[in-house]
Amino acid sequence: MIGRRLLVRANDERGVVAVVVALMLVALLGSAAVMFDIARLRHEKNILQAAVDLGSLAGAGYMPVQGSAAATLAEGTARSVAEANGPSATGSSLVIEFGCVVSDTDGDGGQDSPDLLYACGPAVIGSWSSGWTTKSGRAIHACNPYAGDLCNTIKLTASSTVQYLFAPILGFQSGDTGAIRAAACKGFCGQASSPLDVVLVVDRSTSMSVADIANVKAAIANTSAAKDSILEFYNPADVSIGLVALPYYRQTPFVNKCDTQPSQVYPNPPTAAGERWKLVNISNTYQNSDGTLASGDPLVATVNCLMRATSVTSVTPSGSGHTDHGDPLQAAANMLATSRPEAPDVIVYFADGEANQPKNNQPCKYANDRATAAKSNDILIFTLAYGAAGARCGYDTAASPYGPPPSGGDWATKFLADMASEELPGVPSDDNLPGGCDILANPQTENTDNDFYFCESRGTDLEATFLRIAVQSIQRTRLLNF
Repeated sequence: MIGRRLLVRANDERGVVAVVVALMLVALLGSAAVMFDIARLRHEKNILQAAVDLGSLAGAGYMPVQGSAAATLAEGTARSVAEANGPSATGSSLVIEFGCVVSDTDGDGGQDSPDLLYACGPAVIGSWSSGWTTKSGRAIHACNPYAGDLCNTIKLTASSTVQYLFAPILGFQSGDTGAIRAAACKGFCGQASSPLDVVLVVDRSTSMSVADIANVKAAIANTSAAKDSILEFYNPADVSIGLVALPYYRQTPFVNKCDTQPSQVYPNPPTAAGERWKLVNISNTYQNSDGTLASGDPLVATVNCLMRATSVTSVTPSGSGHTDHGDPLQAAANMLATSRPEAPDVIVYFADGEANQPKNNQPCKYANDRATAAKSNDILIFTLAYGAAGARCGYDTAASPYGPPPSGGDWATKFLADMASEELPGVPSDDNLPGGCDILANPQTENTDNDFYFCESRGTDLEATFLRIAVQSIQRTRLLNF
């Protein structure tokens, strides 16, 4: 009996199992605790990534930037958005830098990129012969807008340390997220452009000289070796372009879209007379396969044969000039209404002064009302005033926003700025040089303020300004993988 009890006790392992289970629980709980801390570290990385992504996209909304005021606004916006979405992304743990991203199709860096200095570039031309990083057909260079560089990219880098709660029992006190980065740009950014339908509206009225017309034609379709005109800059695989001109084209005794009709009747709405404002419908055949301009293409050929309106002998209503901005703008909007539904719509409106037709219809207000209607249909409008110094909307009445006072009507530059789209929702494009276009004296004032109104002095080379508009028309902001 005694021996049997001893045998039972010898075979009783219940205490050993309890000890083993206890040890396993400790190990399991320890592992679970460590995994909890690792998960917290991963979660912090995700928070930081979202914070720098959102911050960079918010800052990129102000691109391109040049000068302290614009750079401070972009940097401040990026920082505030990043901090709001990542509480640990504060102070020195969040580093904000600017960059310049351009195309690099030949793989030798961005210093010879055709879009350098239009999309972005150094304050001192030619100073970036080195320092480029290339990737996937693009190149990026450090950029300092505070020193006068034009920058189209903003880069955010954040890091954080997570204090562990349970891992210290294994000797690990904290974990580092490492550097979490994001870069975003706005505009061309060295990438293929997004789909876009563009209509160019060209003023060829008698106030334009022969040299002025030649200047405009070169800015739109220059056949030189350099890619320095709009039709060379845009990619026809994505961007289709149409052409409208004022005064409207000659129909009698024969149809000649390069010349203007001697007898002009206003208003002549674009629904009448075969929409005589339209010169070339929207197309994408303006380039050859090697990127040169196709001289036989209707768009290229028509731009190159445009004539100044020298023979307008009859104007109805009489007693004023023959510049109607409202009807050609409406014709451009109608052309876009039948374009690709998936492509954003853009009007680039070039004019050298105020509207004075239809005379009895408050001509400046008449044009701006049509611009407002086009913008309400999601058409982006860029306006370029050329040699409009001193011009006033003198035929509008006091009931118009452009009527007296001041004496003789409001400035034509203000009217053209009002026609342009808003820079941001609720932020209109501004006429920073009322009544003038002296860009040489104010190089940072009008054409680099990131809105949609541009202004140039008569006789100024228009190629650079038209290219700035082309770059800015590709308006989507996006994250980059640099």
